[in-house]
Amino acid sequence: RLISTCSQCGLCAEVCPQDIDVGYHLRKSHQFMRNKGSMPWVFHDFWLRDMQHARDGRHYAFHASPADRPRYLYFPGCQLAASEPRYVSGSYALLREKAEHTAILLGCCGAPAVWAGDAPLERAATDEIRAVWQEYGQPIMALACPTCLKMFGEYLPEIETVSLLTLYAELGIFPPATEREGPEAARAAIFDPCSLRERPDVRQAARGLFARAGYQLEELPYHGRQAQCCSFGGQIDDTNPVYAKFLAE
Repeated sequence: RLISTCSQCGLCAEVCPQDIDVGYHLRKSHQFMRNKGSMPWVFHDFWLRDMQHARDGRHYAFHASPADRPRYLYFPGCQLAASEPRYVSGSYALLREKAEHTAILLGCCGAPAVWAGDAPLERAATDEIRAVWQEYGQPIMALACPTCLKMFGEYLPEIETVSLLTLYAELGIFPPATEREGPEAARAAIFDPCSLRERPDVRQAARGLFARAGYQLEELPYHGRQAQCCSFGGQIDDTNPVYAKFLAE
């Protein structure tokens, strides 16, 4: 239970004066325990079934023909659609308006398998993505999810990727200006995902979109390279719900 309580946020490695990445070693211990059959199934069972649901033939889908040779292949990730399907359909529609040759691929990047220590399952998920990417002519993959960005960088480094927020700015997709009045009404703060710790470009793209909409941005105490976990990483809420609740609060 202790080693499975790590949220894999990377903050310990960021602040350690000896550059020790405890999260990395705990993740490797997950693999070791899984390989010898000692990882309690209940810690990760739900998330692995959720991942399989996202990869199932009824849900794992792509729009447009390989013959279209799209410039962009939009990969929203599994959790954006799980939160609100209209986030996916709406963002895809915006991309198609500005970049007609854009296809969409629905699936999972394999993060749940990595956090569960299941390397074979992670390879199966990334192999599926790689096969579609090659079939479609190796387009640039536009990723909505920060965790997907991190996963692609580590497990699919041959694929050129771009953050959805960065692509919005490049294509001229901007939010409408705020209609709120007064200096206090337009104040906002952006919660940086811990998975963007190494991606200042994406963090800045998010701030640029909000600033263009007229918001006065203020930084939270922990942001950027000091970003903290929201409690989703590592699937720790099944392992240690009390600690997950503490992180969320």
